[in-house]
Amino acid sequence: MINLLFISNSPRAELLRVHFQQMLKIRIDVVEDFDHGLKDVFEKRPVAVCIQEQITGITGESVARHIQLLLGNGAPGFVLMHEGNAKAKPVPGLFSYLVDLNAPFEVVCEALRKALQALLGDQWDMVYSAPPEAESPQIELAATSLLADQLVDELIEEGFVVAPPQNSKPAQVDDQTVKPVEGMVVEHDLPGGPVAEPHAAKTVSDVPVVSAASDALEAPVPRDPLMAGKQPPAFLQQPVLERPVRPVVQQQAPTVVPPVPEQIKTSEDATVPVEELLSVFEEKYRSRKRLVRGAVSVLVLLLVGTLLFWMKQRGTFDGRTGDVVKQNLPTRLPQPTGVQPQISAVRTPAPIPQAVTQKADALPSFISQAKPDPLFSSKKPGWSRYQSVSRDYRLFHADGRLRAVQIIAVKDSRIPVSELKQVLRDLTGKDQYQSGRQEHKRGVWLERATLPGQADLLIYRSASNGPIKAVVFAPTP
Repeated sequence: MINLLFISNSPRAELLRVHFQQMLKIRIDVVEDFDHGLKDVFEKRPVAVCIQEQITGITGESVARHIQLLLGNGAPGFVLMHEGNAKAKPVPGLFSYLVDLNAPFEVVCEALRKALQALLGDQWDMVYSAPPEAESPQIELAATSLLADQLVDELIEEGFVVAPPQNSKPAQVDDQTVKPVEGMVVEHDLPGGPVAEPHAAKTVSDVPVVSAASDALEAPVPRDPLMAGKQPPAFLQQPVLERPVRPVVQQQAPTVVPPVPEQIKTSEDATVPVEELLSVFEEKYRSRKRLVRGAVSVLVLLLVGTLLFWMKQRGTFDGRTGDVVKQNLPTRLPQPTGVQPQISAVRTPAPIPQAVTQKADALPSFISQAKPDPLFSSKKPGWSRYQSVSRDYRLFHADGRLRAVQIIAVKDSRIPVSELKQVLRDLTGKDQYQSGRQEHKRGVWLERATLPGQADLLIYRSASNGPIKAVVFAPTP
């Protein structure tokens, strides 16, 4: 699984992770400090690390160089992210790509995409997937033949639509009410004809008015010639209510309106500017961060006040504990002169030498005589430094475990093989290691060795078979 790591406390780092997660099939993580960043680099081994220029006084360049020193050829590629620093320049062999986080979001995304494409190389085509484009649906606007046939059948069944005879002139109609034609009534008087519908009874006053502006009236159905001059049967001689002429209304085919495809809002949409959303997000992030810092500050002040009050009650500042001892001594011992050495022993704080002894016992035996460097530990979280006349020892701890040990010979000294075996014996219990390949890198010869199943070794020499100048010990995870 290909991994990408952002080491940054900028709110835009999370936005960049969300943006690139949609187009890259890789795992992307974001951490806000170098301590967690070093832990993720050693455990997840990302192919690229986007590191911020400076976090809490620690430069990203120093952290990147430590990663290269520990991992060697297995170190990831680095992209330096700064916030409008005009002095930021590429560093050969370390930072080949720079990204300005204060630039517009589209410019930042494009610059970071080009940098990642160059770092991934041939793997870019495997993990990159462009977002799909929205396609407009094809909609047929023509009415179906089934709907047209259904409309024609309904008009024929009503019996009002009859095609006019050829070569006949359209009837002239005034703007008056059209009286029912007798032929329309005979349609119900014929034997075998349809029975009159009870709901069709209407008065003559309900006849609709037809305008003379209409193109033509449909001719009524003519009387059957076989019934001319004959009297209809008695059961048919009943008053038949007349049915009004209903004008033929031409029904139009329904018009299908194609649905408008939903437009995908991009960063160029003027209604919701991306910069405004980013500013709102950054404001919320900063306000929340200020609230957290304020709460932590209040809690620290309360703890310090409680500690000072407790120490004052115990008499740590005003020396009341010593006075109490002096007052009790005459009652216990008749001679206060002989007790004076015991009083000084009681006043001496015992926990300090115990803590120092415990710290010395926790160190390997080859570092016990070296002096600690507190300033180095304050600048580089997780690292501790011890110096002697000819040696510089550096230890890196993470998650309560020793992750790396560096031994550097200073003042033109060298590390003999016997000392190297003593170091391995103190750290692993074994002094035998297997030498691997040797390569020339940055003016020194680097030899890779291993302790099977326990640790990896990096041995630096001034020549191919020259004396040892530095050793890096990294336990196997």
